[in-house]
Amino acid sequence: MQDSTLFFHRSWTGFCIYKIVFEQNHNEYRVQEALVNADTKQYSKRDNYYETALLGWLIDGYLLRKQVTFPVPGNLSKDTYSGVFQHHIAGTGFPEVESQDESVE
Repeated sequence: MQDSTLFFHRSWTGFCIYKIVFEQNHNEYRVQEALVNADTKQYSKRDNYYETALLGWLIDGYLLRKQVTFPVPGNLSKDTYSGVFQHHIAGTGFPEVESQDESVE
């Protein structure tokens, strides 16, 4: 985090994937803007619903260490073993729940 902006970078490449700008109102913080990297050479963006769910998980599960389920794209191949997609994205092993997105690249 730098000033009022939170950045999420890929650990292997260092590419910035998410940028979240917060605004402070007294003792509360609100998201003013959330951006996702659209450079296909750096990140395979999915639909906005999934990106929102994944960003929520990154904040709640990863940063705040809450017990939350990891969002898995709704149309992920049923042949994909449980946990493989999550490990590919986050390197973690949280419980999973299917999201409502429409595309996986």
